[in-house]
Amino acid sequence: MLEPPNRFMNSIHTQYPDDQRIKSVWLQAAGLDYPGFGDRHVLIWWENGPSTSNANSTSTDKNQECASQSADITQIIQLAGGPGNYHYYYPVVQKQKGGANLYAVQVESNQQWFLAEFTRGQRDRILELAAGLEFKKDSGVNGCRVWTRDHLEAMVEDGLLGVDVFEGVDREAPLVQRKAEI
Repeated sequence: MLEPPNRFMNSIHTQYPDDQRIKSVWLQAAGLDYPGFGDRHVLIWWENGPSTSNANSTSTDKNQECASQSADITQIIQLAGGPGNYHYYYPVVQKQKGGANLYAVQVESNQQWFLAEFTRGQRDRILELAAGLEFKKDSGVNGCRVWTRDHLEAMVEDGLLGVDVFEGVDREAPLVQRKAEI
């Protein structure tokens, strides 16, 4: 159920399309911690344009590396909306600075998990897997964390993501297992 970005998504994909570089791909969960109740938005992202990063960094800790960089233009994969009104929009590429953006990648104020480094072909496959995920637009129980969990599981099954990475994110974010619709 792929939809082009609506006018509120402010996608600048035509100005900043993906390129052939190998890129770090991240999962972001809203907030710096999760109290264990309530909803928590999650999204997958990678840099699609200029950034201010520490190019000379020799850090082997990818999460530390993420905290030291600021992606100006990012490609975002997410289930947008809320209970009863979910949508998967593609492609969504957004500027991350200079404005209020509900779905912005905000390294300083949200938790980040490094998933892996991917080639352009692998990122295209990640997008294909996302587009093939089934979800109920009017669900009141299965939101973005369920959809993202399904997406990461599909990436594991496709050989794109290690089981250990998936299990770590699933536990720490935490992601949510699909429930029966009411």
